[in-house]
Amino acid sequence: MSPDIQYGFPSVKRKAHSRNSSIEMLRILAMFMVICMHGLADADFYTGKNLFVDIVIRYIKNFGGISDMLFFGITAWFLCEKSLPSFKQSAKKVWLLERQLIFYTSLVFGIFVALKLANVQSHSRSEFLIMAFKTLCPTITRVWWYPTSYILFLLLYPWIDRGLRSLGKASHGGLTVLCLLLWGLIPYFTLDLVITSVWLFVYEFIIISYLRWYHTSWLQSVKLRRCVFYIGMLLVLIFDIIAAIRVPGRYNELFADSPRSIPALAISLSLLMWATYTASASSKETSSRRRFYTFINRIASGSFAAFLLITHPWMHSFLQWKLHSMLEGNPWKVLVFQLVMPCIFLTVCISIDLVRQLLFHYTIDQHKGQLFERAWSAALNSRIAKFINGLLQNDSVQPRRDTITD
Repeated sequence: MSPDIQYGFPSVKRKAHSRNSSIEMLRILAMFMVICMHGLADADFYTGKNLFVDIVIRYIKNFGGISDMLFFGITAWFLCEKSLPSFKQSAKKVWLLERQLIFYTSLVFGIFVALKLANVQSHSRSEFLIMAFKTLCPTITRVWWYPTSYILFLLLYPWIDRGLRSLGKASHGGLTVLCLLLWGLIPYFTLDLVITSVWLFVYEFIIISYLRWYHTSWLQSVKLRRCVFYIGMLLVLIFDIIAAIRVPGRYNELFADSPRSIPALAISLSLLMWATYTASASSKETSSRRRFYTFINRIASGSFAAFLLITHPWMHSFLQWKLHSMLEGNPWKVLVFQLVMPCIFLTVCISIDLVRQLLFHYTIDQHKGQLFERAWSAALNSRIAKFINGLLQNDSVQPRRDTITD
């Protein structure tokens, strides 16, 4: 049997260290692009006043789709290395992520209450109660689309992974090509693939897993990496210039702003290919760089806080309201602020999350995962779980095998 096949399924050999600084730097880059996009580009109050500024801001707007694809692509990159993942592993990841989400909804709710008490903003009682409920239940109320969709993907992931592996190279390749033709090449029409849903992640995982399992030589090609990157950047630039000239002041429906589009896929995959190549080349580095690598990994571990804070619905609307009053009517001030604000905001958010990690370390992470194990054991031993397991293990029920004739 081939060393790249385990239990009849393709696999990717995992190195002793599962994380590397090159790929972790991409997490920081992805969050930087998220801030660039959500910080200003969602508002149209400064548009249509200067063609050059319009083109630049449009280019920044495309960072939204690229960053979504890149951030999930990093996760999918590592998920492809696992053989036969279990539902328990996915459920534990969901458990740990939910704690982080509740921390940040509580933080934003605290700011919301403080501003309300200071009479900076006024809200009705119903708005207050709705936000309080969303603070306690961020996933089911979909406070953020990305964490909610990612949690749903994690719950489906063990079966998606096994299903794709069982297809084999030819069938998996055909599915990948079909997905790219339907949702990668056709702009402006969703074709039922909403970019803020779990199916976006399924779509991206189909593509990335195919490349990771069957075409590692492509991913290691320097020429291909450069070609894919330049093509993606060129397509973004062409679409943005045309849109800025034909429809000045409107940023809706930019092609590359969608993470499913070919430009976003090309740029994100080329960056992942670069990070993998750099990590492989730097694996022979001496221990003098280990401190730097540790620093990068630590910073990257807190980068997700930037997404949670800047895309929280109330925080997002509050920032847009403030930015509108500060920057309206001056496109050059907008451009300067756009280049400075993301660096400051990202630094602040990462600092907040490092404090959160420290707080968790000395409180709920003293016995990390122990509460989950108790809850998991209790769930498995419950009557409902035993009843469902009995139904699933019932061998008397056989699938129909109808004869299909032409």
